Amino acid sequence: MLLSLGQMDLVKAHYWDLLQVFFMQKKYIDSVNILNSRTPLLTESPQYYALLARAYMQLGEPQSAAEIFKQIVTIEPNNVIWWLGLALSTQQMGDISSAITSYKQAQRLSTSNPQVALFIGKQLNVLQS
Repeated sequence: MLLSLGQMDLVKAHYWDLLQVFFMQKKYIDSVNILNSRTPLLTESPQYYALLARAYMQLGEPQSAAEIFKQIVTIEPNNVIWWLGLALSTQQMGDISSAITSYKQAQRLSTSNPQVALFIGKQLNVLQS
């Protein structure tokens, strides 16, 4: 049985609602399992993969998160959020050099958000001292 376009949109909306609930309830393993149950193209859904990376970070798997963020920044290199994700995950891994590089790239892109720029500056100060 094929779903109509409207039915598919409802399934997607329910799927994202369920993921939100899992994140709010801190059920990150369930989130990873759901996210890994389907694999859209990275170029079509970088937010999907960023959510997966975030779940990996919450599970204490920064290397898995960093691998995903590295792929995302190659297709969307001007997104400060992806660079922050890469910086945070590499920092959590203990790869300070990569974290600094990623924070600096995020800093170049954060000109329109002073709060993000302040956070990045603080992180760089900590890592470079």
